[in-house]
Formats: sequence, C-alpha cells, structure tokens
Amino acid sequence: MSGFGHSISVSSTESELEEPASTDQEEAASTEPEFIVTTPTFPERLFARNFYPGKPRLNIYSKASIIGSLVKLLRGSPEMNCLLGSQFGALFHLPVSRYSNSAKLVHSFLSRQLVTMRLYELWFLFADKPLRFSLREFGDITGQKCEPEREKV
Repeated sequence: MSGFGHSISVSSTESELEEPASTDQEEAASTEPEFIVTTPTFPERLFARNFYPGKPRLNIYSKASIIGSLVKLLRGSPEMNCLLGSQFGALFHLPVSRYSNSAKLVHSFLSRQLVTMRLYELWFLFADKPLRFSLREFGDITGQKCEPEREKV
C-alpha cells in the first residue's frame, strides 16, 4: 500500500505492518521540528483584554436626513456647488439608507484599539488579527477626498 509518499508492505505470513528502512535524508528531517509556533506580538491595548469601558453610547444630535434637507434648500446655489466641490461633496452622494450608524460596532473596535504612535491611523485586534483604519480606508469607504489639497498654480 502507499500513502503520502511512504510505502508500507504487509507480510502475508505474520500479518504485521513493516515500514521500509529510512534514508539519511528522512532521519535528518525527523530530528528537525515539523513547525515552529510563533506568537505574534502587538502593541499594548488601549483597554485590557475582555474589559469594555461603560455601556456603548453614542451621542448624535443630527440625522443623515439633514443632508437631503440641505440639498433641497441649497440646490443650484453657489454654496451648494462649493460644498459639492469640497471634501464633504461625497456625503451628498451617499445612499443614506445603506449607511446606518452602528454604535455597538464602533464601540467594539474602539475597545480593542492598540496604542500606536501614528496619529492618522487606528489599529485594532479582531480575532487576534491586526486591522488598520486610517484616512485612506475612511476615504475608500465614504468616497470623501482625504488627500492633502494640492496648491493651485
């Protein structure tokens, strides 16, 4: 019989399994560890593992529908054109019904936040895997302009 590169013969008289003699290469390989377990090290957490500060609460004093009201009020005006051309212009094109606010999700990420030196990135551990959320990801998700403005020549 063969399986996974080793042949095993069955003796018809003794009904015992016999393994063929191993080679020098196989013996050298058997003395080496099959795998090395490494535990990744991450920066210190902002909050201790399994510690969640307070109840998740989010204070929001306006609703996404206010954007629709602004569009109706400012439609065709120079102010509206200015808003559409700014970094906030993408907000006016978001389908509001698809972007519901999830305070629990935001709280979950923030309570798993890692302490890092980079000012424009947040790092989290999710299932013991590091996740980055920076201005780049924010821009990708929202469509807002998050690059520095270029000087007009």
